[in-house]
Amino acid sequence: MDIDNQIASLEGNNIFNTNSSSLKLQAIKITCILILSMLVTYVIKPFIIIEIEYDTSEQKCSHKIIKKRFFILSFFIFLCLCFLTYYFNIKFGI
Repeated sequence: MDIDNQIASLEGNNIFNTNSSSLKLQAIKITCILILSMLVTYVIKPFIIIEIEYDTSEQKCSHKIIKKRFFILSFFIFLCLCFLTYYFNIKFGI
């Protein structure tokens, strides 16, 4: 009984193995990356996607997110994250 071989066989049997050709697992991976890219875009809020308005009656500034630019930037970040997960062979799972 070789313990190293047993550990290696267990590591390859996780639920989110990206080497698997399962369409369902690939869809889960892409969905997670898409949600992460939208979250990153929303948290960063670059000036490209924000329209700042000044309200003279309340004397306050408010911002409005431009949806078209938000989705374009999110898609660009999505492509970058997909490339990074492929390049660095990042696997989802335990």
